[in-house]
Amino acid sequence: MVTSGTSSPDLRSTLAFIYFQIGDLGSASRHLEVLESEGAAEDIKTSNLILRSVCLGDWDEAIRLLQARREDAASQDKHVQRVIVGVVSEF
Repeated sequence: MVTSGTSSPDLRSTLAFIYFQIGDLGSASRHLEVLESEGAAEDIKTSNLILRSVCLGDWDEAIRLLQARREDAASQDKHVQRVIVGVVSEF
């Protein structure tokens, strides 16, 4: 966790991703809450919400969010790759 009093949305997103991967949804959710409260970019928040949906087995929500991302050409970045890794790891 960042202790300097400042945090980077990319760092928080990466930490949330790691916590999702190891199944620690509580810690991942705390990072998501900070991302939300600090006004992180929508693509970062959406990527993490997709992973959270997958981890919780909420496939309808994950699919809805993924379809919205597919329509957004600007979202073809590292965050999309994280989502793919998260979804594949569930199988």
